[in-house]
Amino acid sequence: MKSFLFKTIVFLKKPSIIYRFLAIPVAFYAIFSIAIPDIQFNMASGKTVEMSFDQLIKTPKAELPRYLKIKDAVVPSGTYVYERSKKRGTLRGIYYPVYPEQKQSIKISGAKVDSLLKAANVKSSSLQNEADSSVSIPIMQDYSSTEAKLVIHDTHVQESDINDSTGHYFDSPTFSIEGRNSGDAIPDDIKSLFTEDGIKISNDAILLKKGETVMKTSSAIILSVVALIIGVLGILTFFPTNVLANWAGVSIVSEPAKNEGEASSPENKA
Repeated sequence: MKSFLFKTIVFLKKPSIIYRFLAIPVAFYAIFSIAIPDIQFNMASGKTVEMSFDQLIKTPKAELPRYLKIKDAVVPSGTYVYERSKKRGTLRGIYYPVYPEQKQSIKISGAKVDSLLKAANVKSSSLQNEADSSVSIPIMQDYSSTEAKLVIHDTHVQESDINDSTGHYFDSPTFSIEGRNSGDAIPDDIKSLFTEDGIKISNDAILLKKGETVMKTSSAIILSVVALIIGVLGILTFFPTNVLANWAGVSIVSEPAKNEGEASSPENKA
């Protein structure tokens, strides 16, 4: 078994030291940031937790569930920034702020309602008047001066989804405010883009990764084992070969160097 491991490690020494070094943190990130949290979430409930925006803000970040859905939140149109790959310019994802839904309305007397309905070509019978002969008309909420405390990051979005002429990302019937809470911070460059657009983002804003779903417990365990093996093997590739050989009980036979005389002329026979 040790001999097989020794040969495997020696084989893995062939790739560049940069790739071997990067494999180690990636492997342990997969274990401690993806697999184990998903296993813990499955043990607790395994279902996305639905919360109100007020509950989200009042709950300490450390106590927030890993996967959650906000039921009373809104996204003002046109308030997103996108990131693209530097080489190809392909869309990598979008970020957009989310605000609590605030239903505000104004009351208009019956006489004014009739004139407004005529201007809008709407029959008065289509609305239900209140007892005081007035109706409540909702008005658009202005969020330009409000700090967003929740930001969504969607890496699954397609270019066609946000196209000005064909995109229906935000007005899709299936659109929802939900995702994975990994405890990650919003990148500074993304904050700068929001600032340039006049969008205020709170310093302690919560970031949800849309489209990320909980992993099955069995899959998470398999991921943990595979990632652990990769991480350990990656570390062992930085050990000297002779140290690994001594550990495995394998003898390394090095070929003696040939001198120039032996390499260029045949042996003299007596």
